[in-house]
Amino acid sequence: MATTTHQPPTRGTWTVRKNFHYLATQSLPTNRAMRKEAEYVPAYWLHVWPERNLEPWRVILDTLRTSIPTCKMLQDSETSAVTVANDTRAALYQAELVLNAFARLRGTNISGAEAFIDSHFNMLLDCWNDVLKWLLYLMLNTPTASDPLAIFTSVRAFAAMICYPGWSHLQEELLDKPQTIDYLYLVLYQKDPDSGLYWYIPQAVYRPGCVINESLRRCLNWESTTGLLVSRFKAMRSDTRAKVVQSLCDRPKRMVSGNIRGRRGIATQAGADVATLCLVVYNLGLDPDISKKVRRTMCYNVAHSLSVMVADGAESSGKLGQPSACDNVVTSILILTGYQRIPPTPILVMPHSHHRIRALVRANAVSTVFECFMRLIKKGAHQGDVAEVALRQFLANMSDSEVYRAVLRDLTEKEDKLEEYIREVGSRASIAEQYKRGLGLARLAFEVTPQANVRYNLCANNKHPESSTGEEDIRKLRQCSDCLSVAYCSEQCRTEDWARFHSYECKLLAHTKGSEAGAASYSYVPQSVRRDQLRFLECIINSSSPDVPDEYDDVVRPTHIMVDFRGELGNVDSMDSFAPIQFGPHPQGEVHLHCPGAFQRRVAQYSSDARAEPERYMCAEGIFVYDWQWSTHVFAKLQYSPEAPEETRYRIMESVFVLKPWVECHMSGCTHVTGDGLRHYHGDINRD
Repeated sequence: MATTTHQPPTRGTWTVRKNFHYLATQSLPTNRAMRKEAEYVPAYWLHVWPERNLEPWRVILDTLRTSIPTCKMLQDSETSAVTVANDTRAALYQAELVLNAFARLRGTNISGAEAFIDSHFNMLLDCWNDVLKWLLYLMLNTPTASDPLAIFTSVRAFAAMICYPGWSHLQEELLDKPQTIDYLYLVLYQKDPDSGLYWYIPQAVYRPGCVINESLRRCLNWESTTGLLVSRFKAMRSDTRAKVVQSLCDRPKRMVSGNIRGRRGIATQAGADVATLCLVVYNLGLDPDISKKVRRTMCYNVAHSLSVMVADGAESSGKLGQPSACDNVVTSILILTGYQRIPPTPILVMPHSHHRIRALVRANAVSTVFECFMRLIKKGAHQGDVAEVALRQFLANMSDSEVYRAVLRDLTEKEDKLEEYIREVGSRASIAEQYKRGLGLARLAFEVTPQANVRYNLCANNKHPESSTGEEDIRKLRQCSDCLSVAYCSEQCRTEDWARFHSYECKLLAHTKGSEAGAASYSYVPQSVRRDQLRFLECIINSSSPDVPDEYDDVVRPTHIMVDFRGELGNVDSMDSFAPIQFGPHPQGEVHLHCPGAFQRRVAQYSSDARAEPERYMCAEGIFVYDWQWSTHVFAKLQYSPEAPEETRYRIMESVFVLKPWVECHMSGCTHVTGDGLRHYHGDINRD
């Protein structure tokens, strides 16, 4: 075949169409090559490119580049707009066709194949920025932005460039551009019919795949492109960002609705794609402002969509029967809880962890994971390990009354699912037994104990005037605007506490705000969660007896105690599910309760009061789960009244909340208290 003469690019479409005709005559071998029919691959190569001719391809790309007009407002009725749109669609479609076919030649023994294919990719990459600028302008400023065909053809061409592992060295260069990330976000918020026009399109060999999710997933492979995801999101116009957030929130439901829902093998694919969306939300959620926008709706919609997938799998054995589909479901939920196999360095506090957990359990995430857990363990002894990790994380958050009520409703509203799970999981029933015990403990704290008998306050002033008469309305609390770590119910309390403690604390907290040395911010741990944790701590102390070692006299009560609720609620295989929770003396002893950081002086005062009047006061440290890397430590001073009813003998008078990394807690010798007495807690949430 003779080499085609290079034609100078023109504004018309004749040259483009002539070269399209040249390439389109090879449509039959192209389709066969895309179907991986190996015997056709060498024939296709030798028939189409016997002399490694790049001229037809170069003419197409040159014409495409010169056809892109200077950005200006174009009306759909203008001839130039129609011509540009038609030429661009045709060129992008042909680019997809050639790249898809050539991708199948990789790994063959044909001489010069890889270099020749790379040259095609590089030529398209050279003009891709110009194409993107034109597409971005149309999407944002002209009526043709509503043209689905223009977007669809660009997505298909983009998929041809991004979806093949063999081109990873070129794909990083493609993705590491602000225009590419902007393009992904703009496509993300385009209106998409239930058929998944811009998402589930045939890739090579006609396998349904989510192109945008695949692109986002590859962005997460490199640090620079991951940073671009966040930075370009922040740089977008507010209205555009709102549409992207809405698309992120709506997308999970679209993945399990309409025509997509019934397509063969889509459950596994949709589960993987939702996991990718979760990773994107996780990275965007590192910013507190972004997290506020997506934390509730996105988490709820993901969990709801996954529950629909699991329910479909129960009704139709073909949709969610594969272990990989269940693994994708569980992994998606685990990612949204903040889990990372490799923790970031330095350790970052994930904002609004409690809000994410609440949203997930309200969407029946617990029963969804239990269903996957049962299916996975039937496939093998260790198949359900990841699901059990996710279940323990929800269990460890049962000290939040909203989490408790949502889990109770999820597991018992229609039927007692826990008993069914206990029967089904057999030798792995300990996690279901622990849920039964955890629900019982939470019920004791939030329902059985009279609300009026449990009194505590969140005002940081230890001379709070209402501390001896009842609890203040949390709506009246005002947090310190400099450090965001303490709150007061009145100006009088703020003035008194400033003189005694907070003038010293605030300087340290404001200086280290946002670092691992800071205390728990009120914006990170909601006041309602703090009140529930105080209530849970006080109720458990009143309903249990200290587990006192032999060296303590039977008459003498310990003045310093500690309860590690991460272990008590999260992983207690050896404990009787009906036994009351136990607590014991603090491992730091009776001399001084140490709280490193800004609140050291305040906690030291709690400890001094307990040592000075042991018959009246006791100092306690309760450790609760915040997320996978951080714990909430509650340091509290309790007043002991022997004449009061048993359920109100200990009352929390003062308290302070501090965030600590799990690693730091392990190094400082935190202990895990069970019915067997004190033992060292090793700081691993997955510990058996």
